[in-house]
Amino acid sequence: MESRLGVHLSACLAYREVAWDDLARQVERMRYLLNRSMGGRKNVNFYLTEEEGRGAPAGLGGGERKALEKLKTMDVYLEGGNRGAFFAACAEVIRAADGAAERARGGVRLEVAHAVLAMLLSQINRWGLGEDLSCAARACAPEAAADQSGWQDLVERLRRLAGAVFDAKARCLDRQDDDLIRRVHWTIENNLGGDLSMTMLGEIEGLNPYYLARLYKGLTGEPLKSYIAGRRLLKAKALLCEGRLLNRE
Repeated sequence: MESRLGVHLSACLAYREVAWDDLARQVERMRYLLNRSMGGRKNVNFYLTEEEGRGAPAGLGGGERKALEKLKTMDVYLEGGNRGAFFAACAEVIRAADGAAERARGGVRLEVAHAVLAMLLSQINRWGLGEDLSCAARACAPEAAADQSGWQDLVERLRRLAGAVFDAKARCLDRQDDDLIRRVHWTIENNLGGDLSMTMLGEIEGLNPYYLARLYKGLTGEPLKSYIAGRRLLKAKALLCEGRLLNRE
């Protein structure tokens, strides 16, 4: 597996069951040990015994742990293109990582770096941005989080990469929107005398007809039905001038 992926793999397993109330603390202990392994780039399987569990620091207070949970919402903001909310949540996560107990701080920072880089790489791959952003992504090695100066530099690199991802996605969406409008206009121009209902246009584009109508108006400022009516009216005037259409028609 490691040779195929080209990465170091580590695992952390607990040998005993824990009470429900202690589950969150147990998970944090295991995450700490796993991050310690990842930070050292070692191929180690940690088995969390009672002694090791006591040795792993809790690391985070309730408020800090809650802030780190914003990693999940950051992924949602990134997916939805909400730049402001993404960077606001990112700032909270960074503060939480910096506020972790000293012994756990390196592991928490490493966890944050891996999580943020993973969500950015997911978007880079999904939107085909590798050619433009692969170098910037490679410069965001999470292992740099091990020391303070490396962590500060890594945070700045991740922020720049996230901004580049937002910008690139916006350009891709603009191109997709332009392509959609061109396709819809082509369909209309070539079917002015046929069925141009929202249902038919939606089927052609593979979109819900109501969504297509809202999207078209949002992109052009004009209702789609009004555009169709206007094109048909212009076509009828042209045919009348050419004598190919009678007034009563």
